[in-house]
Amino acid sequence: MRFHFVAALAAHLALAPALVAQCDPPTAGPGPGPASPGPGFPLAPGTGPTGPGGPGRPTVTGGGTAAAIGDEAHWSTWWLLHREHYLDLRAHVRDDGPVSGTESFYLGRGQTDDVRRASLGPGPDQLATDVLPAVLTLLAKDPPAQIAGGALLTAAKTARALDTLTRANTAAVLREYLAHANRPVAEAAVIALGLLAHEMEAPRLASLLHDEAAGRELLGKRRGEVPLRMRAMAAYALGLLGRHTSREDVRRYCVHHLARALEEDLSATRDAEVACVLAIGWIPLADGGAVVSDDGGDVPPSASRDGQLALLAGILSGDFQHRLPRANAATAFAQLLADLPEERRDAWKERVVPDMLRAIDSKAREPREVVQSVVLALGELGDADDDPLDARIRRALRAVPEDLSDRLARNASLVALARIATRPGREPLPSAATTTIERHLLQHLARGRTDARAWAGLALGVLGRGLEREQVNVSADTRNALRAAFATASSPTDEAAYALALGLCRDHTSVDALIENLGGSDPFLRGRSAVALGLAGDTRAIEPLRELLRESTSRPELLLAASEALALLADKSVVPELTAMLARAGAMASRATAAGCLGRVGDARAVEPLLKTATRANQTDAARAAALAGLGHVVAPDPLPWKAPLSLALNLQAAPATLIDATGAGLLNRP
Repeated sequence: MRFHFVAALAAHLALAPALVAQCDPPTAGPGPGPASPGPGFPLAPGTGPTGPGGPGRPTVTGGGTAAAIGDEAHWSTWWLLHREHYLDLRAHVRDDGPVSGTESFYLGRGQTDDVRRASLGPGPDQLATDVLPAVLTLLAKDPPAQIAGGALLTAAKTARALDTLTRANTAAVLREYLAHANRPVAEAAVIALGLLAHEMEAPRLASLLHDEAAGRELLGKRRGEVPLRMRAMAAYALGLLGRHTSREDVRRYCVHHLARALEEDLSATRDAEVACVLAIGWIPLADGGAVVSDDGGDVPPSASRDGQLALLAGILSGDFQHRLPRANAATAFAQLLADLPEERRDAWKERVVPDMLRAIDSKAREPREVVQSVVLALGELGDADDDPLDARIRRALRAVPEDLSDRLARNASLVALARIATRPGREPLPSAATTTIERHLLQHLARGRTDARAWAGLALGVLGRGLEREQVNVSADTRNALRAAFATASSPTDEAAYALALGLCRDHTSVDALIENLGGSDPFLRGRSAVALGLAGDTRAIEPLRELLRESTSRPELLLAASEALALLADKSVVPELTAMLARAGAMASRATAAGCLGRVGDARAVEPLLKTATRANQTDAARAAALAGLGHVVAPDPLPWKAPLSLALNLQAAPATLIDATGAGLLNRP
C-alpha cells in the first residue's frame, strides 16, 4: 500500500481540535488559570492551563512538556488527568437502574434486567458485523490523515473484544500503516497495535523498539535507523499490549524487552527511556513473593512483580542519573504496587519509601521533577492507619507546603494526603489519620497560600468521595467550609474547584447555587458546575442541564459538560438528543461537536449515527474524525477510557513530548 498524504494529523480528541479552539476564554482572575481545557484527554493543543509563555508553545523532544502545556501546578490539570476515575461515566451510561427521560424509547416492554444491561453497550455481533467491517473498509480506501489515525485506533479497540482470527486480520491492516508517509499516522498505527493486544504483534513491536532489521522493514526502511520517537511509541505500545493481554508469558515478554531497551544507548533522547519506564509500570506481572536470585540479587524484571519493582526502585534511587527516568520511575512504582496484597505491599513500602521520603526532604536538593513525582506517588502508597511508616509519609506530605518552594509539589501534596485519608490500612485503627488529614486540608482552605486554596478545596472533595466508598460521611465542617468558599470565591477558576468539590461530596444543599451558575458568563465555571451537578446526583438538575445542552450546540466544552452531567444522572434522553443534533447540524463545527459528545456518553444507540457520519464522504474530515473518535469510546471494552489508568499519579512536568505535547501528537493526546 502506498500513501501520498502530506496533511498533518491533528490531535484525535473527543472533539475535533479545531472546535476546541472555539471555546471561550475564561474570565480573568488572580493568578494563572485554565484557558478552557478542551474535552479531550488529557489536554487539547493550546487549551490547558496557561503559564507565562501562553498556550500552545512548542516543546523540545526529550524534555518535559511543562512549557508546552502550561501551568501544571493548577488544580485543573490534576483534575483533567484523574477525572475519569471519579466520573466513571461508562458505569452510569450503562446503568440498569431507574432512568429518566425517554425510557419507553430506550426499553422494550417485558425486558429482563439481563437483557436490559446487555442492550446498553454494543455486543459482539454488532462489533463484528457492523462496526469493524465499516472501519476496515474505510482504512482500505487510504483516507486523509486526520481520518486515518482515528480509524486505526477505533479498529483496534473494536477488534480487541472479538476472536483471535479477527484480531490477527485486523493487525495485518494496522501494520500496513506503519509505513505511512505522515508521521502521526504511522505512530497511530503503532499505538493501535498495542491497543489491539494481539499477542503475535509483540515481537514486531520489540523489533521496532530495539531498532532491528525487522522493525526497519515494517517502516519501509531497508537501511537507516528506526526513529527514536518511533522507538518510544513502540515502548508505549508494548506496555499497552502487555497490560491488555490475558497471557502471563506475553506480559513477561513485553517487560523483558522494555527492560532490555533500558540497557541500550538511548541517550540521544529521554523519550524512549521514559517510555520504557512508564510502560513497565503499566504491566502488572503476577506476584511471585519475596524471591531473590541465587547470587542474592533481585529477580529479573520479567520474572515477577518483584523484579519489576526492584528495577524501578533502582532507577528511582539513582541507577539512572537523568531526572526524567527517575521521576517517572516513582510514578510507575506506585502504579505497580496498587493491587498487591497488603503484606507484600507493606514489605515493598518498607524497602523503598524511606528513600522517597529523603528525596522530598528540603535539604536533599533533588531535581524538581523527581520531588514532584515522589509527592504524587506517595499519595498512592500511603494509607490512613497508625503504622509508623505511614505516619512518616503523612508527616512528610504535611510538611511539603512549608518546606518546599515548588508549586506543584506543594499543591499536589494536598491531594496526595486526601487520597491517603480514604485508604484504610491495617486493624485495629485502619483510618486513624483521616480526621487529622481532614483538619489539615480545612486549614489550607481557610488560611493557605492563595493558589493552594482551590487545591485544598478539590482535595476535600476527593476526600468526601473516597469516604463515601467506605460508607463514611464527610464531616459537616467540611461541607460548610466548601459552601462558604464557593460563595466567596475570588475568581471563577477557584469557584469551579469548589463546585467540583461540592459535587464530589454530593452536597445537595448546593444544588440550587450550582444550577444558577449554569446561566453565568464564564464558560469554564459553567462547565465545571454542570459536571458538579452530575457528580452530586440530584435529579433536580436534569431539566436545567437539558436546557444547557440544547443551547450549546456551537459551544463544544459546554455541550460536553452538559452531556456528561446528564449521563451521570442516568438521563437516557441525552443520546437521542445528541443523535438529533448530529442529524440536523448544518455547520461543520456543530456536526463534529455533536459527534464527539455522542461518542463520549453514548451507548449502543450511538453506534449507527456515529458510523454513518464517519463513513460518509460528503462529511468534512473534522466531523468524520470526531465521529471515529466517538465511536472508539463507545466500542472500547474497558470500564474506563484506555488512558485513565496510565494517568494515575502522572507528573506532566516530567512527561516527554511522545507522551503528551502541544501539537496533539503524543500518546495521551489520542482518542
